[in-house]
Amino acid sequence: MHPTAPGEAEPCLGGVAEGSTDAVRGRATEGYDFVEDRTHDGRKFRMLNIVDEFTHECLAIRVARRLRATDVIDVLSDLFILRGVPAHIRSDNVLRSEARG
Repeated sequence: MHPTAPGEAEPCLGGVAEGSTDAVRGRATEGYDFVEDRTHDGRKFRMLNIVDEFTHECLAIRVARRLRATDVIDVLSDLFILRGVPAHIRSDNVLRSEARG
């Protein structure tokens, strides 16, 4: 596994073979969500997780102290180039203040 630079999206390992029927059907909807935690010294960090909702394959995770709307757009556009544009994108709880960038 190749290390990534800080703030760069880390590809996830998925359980669906590329080109399989399940992978093709799974392109219908991708979902993204933020998870927040703290390090042992109390410093906050956030993770942007992008998941194929049909296969539950993790498509990308971006970890940073601060994630902005441009970070979301950056990761999604990279995925669109690599995997094609999904029919739908679902976001459950993006904070409005974060989306302003």
